[in-house]
Amino acid sequence: MPSLHPLDFPEILSAVGAYLLPGSLASCVRVSRHWHQTLLSLVWCYVRLEHFSPVAPEAQYLHKNRYFVRSLVVGGDVAEELTFLRFPTLRTLTLLSLNSGYAAAMVQAHPSLVHLEISGGRPTSYDVATLEAVMRLPRLKSLSANLSLDEATVDLFWAVCTRIERLRLHDAIFRVEGHLDSMMFSNIRELVLHNDSIYNHRYPRKDLEIMQRCPKLETLSWRGCWESGQEFFHLAAAGTWPYLENLTMAPTQTGDVKQALAFQQLKRISFLKIGVFGPRSFQAIRPHFATLKTLYLTKYGLATSAMMQELLSSCPVLEELIGDSIHADDIAHGQPWIRTRLRHLVLCINFDPSTIDEYQPLIFKQFSRLTRLEHLDVCWDRVRKPDDSDLSLVRHSSRVTFPPSIDLGLGKGLDLPLHSSCDMFDSSDWLRRYPRRQRTIYGRSK
Repeated sequence: MPSLHPLDFPEILSAVGAYLLPGSLASCVRVSRHWHQTLLSLVWCYVRLEHFSPVAPEAQYLHKNRYFVRSLVVGGDVAEELTFLRFPTLRTLTLLSLNSGYAAAMVQAHPSLVHLEISGGRPTSYDVATLEAVMRLPRLKSLSANLSLDEATVDLFWAVCTRIERLRLHDAIFRVEGHLDSMMFSNIRELVLHNDSIYNHRYPRKDLEIMQRCPKLETLSWRGCWESGQEFFHLAAAGTWPYLENLTMAPTQTGDVKQALAFQQLKRISFLKIGVFGPRSFQAIRPHFATLKTLYLTKYGLATSAMMQELLSSCPVLEELIGDSIHADDIAHGQPWIRTRLRHLVLCINFDPSTIDEYQPLIFKQFSRLTRLEHLDVCWDRVRKPDDSDLSLVRHSSRVTFPPSIDLGLGKGLDLPLHSSCDMFDSSDWLRRYPRRQRTIYGRSK
């Protein structure tokens, strides 16, 4: 009896195939009949239809493999005959344009849709037929749109929003005011409101009006909120969103104190990416260290070196930290970093040149505790250690101008041809021996 190879099992082969690029998958299906039968569904799982695409599949092959297609992207210049194809198990549909007039027909023909995205270069005017077709989708959970609404379509759009769980609006335009009245979006758990385009006439207060109608909101990403940030944090402090745990916000005029009051009302914090982060905010999120998975601290923050050290030594499930400046002395003499799930770490290490030879082995010993680290981005800044109570110095030290990254050559594994200019990474032997899962490391030296 011939011995079996792991790839002889369809379950294992499918799991491996899920990580392959389309070109590699197309090659693998030619290996054998078994591989062809197992991997064919992955080849056709994602299809992109655009008239100018040199690899767009022909209609006959699309029809033959229609049951495998789960995700479909349709361009505005696609051949008309392709828009009449039907994919019975389609879950995700992305329409790059509504100008061709086929959107309503395509949406209506695919009742299996769970995720729908309609986008373009500028906000697109929806017609009543398209929104009525969207309204009739029985399984729809997610809608992403770059849209323009008028008197004829705005009520239909809000009716759609009452049924979905995830809403993403990119530069949406509302040409009429009001119409929300007492409507509530009680099903929405994730809300993305980005307001960046020059075509946009939506004001932040309209965003707040939408947010207030999402009482079960868990995830919020809001961009274009400079003037209304204070009002948002006031509502959050009043308990408007008791389930909110993932927050991404562009910089606002809100101070550290008001922001901290809002954080105190949250039952759980898992993801935090905000424009201002100071001592009060840090104190407010400390009770959430046990659940904090991702923390982004921008260049506008007031985070101190002691805060960075405490985060790395106190957050057991932290997976990603885009940090601020931390002093070598705090790393060397601070509490041991937890052997966490940390995969992605960005830090700027401030050091005194007279002590770096003494501290460098201790610093690398701390890094060696991060056994799951995959991405490390470190810069070294020769500055004296500021007093953590002196925020003006902290702000100054965090505004470093980084030169271009020095790629340490880990793109294909643990090959480490260190560059001579990266003189702070003397311990290349440490890098080889400890972070076995390392894939990407960047180092900068000033």
